[in-house]
Amino acid sequence: MRQSSLILGLLAVFLIGVPVSAQQMASPIQSMKLLTADVGWASNGQTLFWTTDGGKHWKDITPKLAHKWQAVSSVSFLNTSTGWALLNCADHRDPKIDDVCFEFASTTDAGESWSVVHPKVVDPIPQTDFDDWTGFSGTTFLNFSDSEHGWAILKRSGNTAVSSGVMLRTTDGGKTWTQTPKDTLPMADHFHFVTAKDGWIAGGPDQTLYATHDAGATWRRVAVKPPAEVKVGMWPPTQNGIWPDYQLPVFEDAKRGFLIGSYWNGTKSTSVLFSTNDLGSTWKFDKVLPDINGAIAIFRGTLFAVSTPRGMDKLTFTRMPLDENATAAGSVTADIHGIRIKHYNLGGGYDEISMIDDTYGWLLADELLATSDGGASWSDITPGQASGVPQVHGEVKNTYQQGVRSCRLG
Repeated sequence: MRQSSLILGLLAVFLIGVPVSAQQMASPIQSMKLLTADVGWASNGQTLFWTTDGGKHWKDITPKLAHKWQAVSSVSFLNTSTGWALLNCADHRDPKIDDVCFEFASTTDAGESWSVVHPKVVDPIPQTDFDDWTGFSGTTFLNFSDSEHGWAILKRSGNTAVSSGVMLRTTDGGKTWTQTPKDTLPMADHFHFVTAKDGWIAGGPDQTLYATHDAGATWRRVAVKPPAEVKVGMWPPTQNGIWPDYQLPVFEDAKRGFLIGSYWNGTKSTSVLFSTNDLGSTWKFDKVLPDINGAIAIFRGTLFAVSTPRGMDKLTFTRMPLDENATAAGSVTADIHGIRIKHYNLGGGYDEISMIDDTYGWLLADELLATSDGGASWSDITPGQASGVPQVHGEVKNTYQQGVRSCRLG
């Protein structure tokens, strides 16, 4: 409920402007992005952190709003200087006003300065009974395809079986925002635009996939037929049948991309990799994926996965080439040695990998971990640590199969 989040978030007001410390880690890291080998950002929902030395030191670059309460809800950076932050805000005078209090901050100097705008947001279901809150939940999603074109989704509270919200978009770099018409957004979840017109959204209770080719004005559901190697009860699924589960497609450029779909045959689920060379107009079957458990990312023609066993005393970093020019397959397992891993099933919807090449990457699992040697060692670079930076080390395995025999796609 957003009322509860407002109360908890009010505590953040007293921390804004304080140097990065353990105080600012009252909440775990919720989002991050590695931009270069040394530069990246991380946010715990209260504070937006910035590093220029691979996480050894962090700087507070949180935009400051003229409200009693604020929270960093979503962040999007195109490069090491240009970025945006979507913030929830409240003044605790009128719940109806607080419900639609969202502000967008933009920067072109890596957070040294911010320009802030307060767009008009209309709740499609105006609030009347605040004892049973069904307004905006505070969960948002933000994405820019270039320096001018961006979109934001504001998710509403309500039945967990339904994912609903509103979308706003900008065509001038965030100076002005326009809310799309009611009922045009198929769900409120993670999305990505490759061009100013072409975008995808995936998730919801059924992990469905939709595409737009008119900047979000209309969406159509995407269903990719499984290959003959994968058996399903019927295709296409009937209205009451079981649809495939899709992850958000990953695009290398404005044409080339990859899509992972999981198909249920009544007994088990099989994950399949598809590729496209025409911006998703058609999808070509590439391969049935081996069982890979963990947080997954696709970058420059390579699938990366990080997993941990039930004992959570190791991290296994797996590299699987998807293109001919990608680095050869391999895996490495590193012992933990003091780093706390809280999530046994890495990749359960709240963990994330950010890679810039085969060696440099970040893993988000409440804590923020970093590798600069392809998973052979990891450092805890979580902002606000009170102590030193522990590391984990491992030995490289030469073959992909050796590292994934006991893994399963999460």
